[in-house]
Amino acid sequence: MQRKKGNAALLRLKGRLDGKLSAYRAASSENEQLRALHDHLLGYCDALEFLRDHQSAAGGAGAPGSHASSAEQLLLVELSALPRPGADRPPAADSDGAGADSLADSNSANSAASNAAVALDAACARHPRGVAPPLGAAHAFDAWCARGDLHDLVCPPSDPFLLFKWLLAQPPYPGAASVTAEGMVEAYKQGMHEATLQLAVLEGGVLDDAGGRDAAARHAPLARLRHAITEHLHLCVTLARLHRAHMISQLTLTNTITGEVLREPNMAVISALARRLELSDGQLADISTALAAMNRVLDPLLQECRQLQQQLAAADGGGGGGADAGGGCSTSSMLHHLASSNHRRAQLDRLSMLQHKGAFLRVAMSCQTVGYVTWAQLTKMSAWCSPYIPNTLSFAIAVAELHAARVKERAAAAAAARRAAATRR
Repeated sequence: MQRKKGNAALLRLKGRLDGKLSAYRAASSENEQLRALHDHLLGYCDALEFLRDHQSAAGGAGAPGSHASSAEQLLLVELSALPRPGADRPPAADSDGAGADSLADSNSANSAASNAAVALDAACARHPRGVAPPLGAAHAFDAWCARGDLHDLVCPPSDPFLLFKWLLAQPPYPGAASVTAEGMVEAYKQGMHEATLQLAVLEGGVLDDAGGRDAAARHAPLARLRHAITEHLHLCVTLARLHRAHMISQLTLTNTITGEVLREPNMAVISALARRLELSDGQLADISTALAAMNRVLDPLLQECRQLQQQLAAADGGGGGGADAGGGCSTSSMLHHLASSNHRRAQLDRLSMLQHKGAFLRVAMSCQTVGYVTWAQLTKMSAWCSPYIPNTLSFAIAVAELHAARVKERAAAAAAARRAAATRR
């Protein structure tokens, strides 16, 4: 009897221990996801910072704070307060004594605005992960590729934005400002033909005959494969910087043989492609987390775009009438028309800028997704998508759905196993 009581107590303790371990694993997993999300958000904010600096250098709008929506400012301010592993914390908003004195002399409204501006500057002034690329980004990516292999990831796990930084560090792609859709398709077809040819050489054992070849001989076709792929990505990033990103999305819907254009990506085909590539659980999780981070930054931009479009449409629908409806031309009506025109122009400029930001973020996400796959997987994805150019963002969405389905299946299997174990006891 006493032994039975002891066994029952032991089972209760074991159950409590299992519960604690399960809670610990869940908390550890959530912590890792939050850390990854934090790093992704910093990467996308750095991409927007690079775009702002690029526009300022080009003489366009983009001064700090001039085009930042309230949602973007809030996101940057929140990020400025978060610790970054391996990096210094941003300077505090009140670190400048003169600035503190001037703020104290301002009224409450100006003080609040100044505090927000200082916090935004502090967020932007942090030492970046490197999307506003230091010269070392190009060397880091070249060094990673030099030591890598066909089945290594395109980017090191510690820096999935490295390819994007490397592309931003390159000079603009020659002729990108005037390239046509036909020219881009032809360049892509030639590049992918070269990449698939080199993949066949590397995976077909052509270099392993006669007792094998040295590492330098094997690296030559791998270097040509990488060059063919990065040339296309370099063109895409340059197009995004030149406000021509619409060409990229249009071409991913175009049959490169017949010229037929789809209305939207064929998600059934893309989902099948994601399964066919046999991505690891880690790859699925990384791409899913990156997509969630991009949506967190992109959603406020899209929401504001929709609001601006609705306001512009409402203004167009309510045109006419007013003070000069009877044909008169008073000074007040002219001033009202001028003010309305200036307001509309400002709205159009804002809408254009937000759309440019959104396109740039999508290209950053595409490059980040590429960084999570191997060179072999990337080449196969391009070949298996033929006659279409891969839509990397749609691919990331398909991967996220696949990852969610697998997580759900495993959770159901674990629950079933626990029920079976409880029944046996």
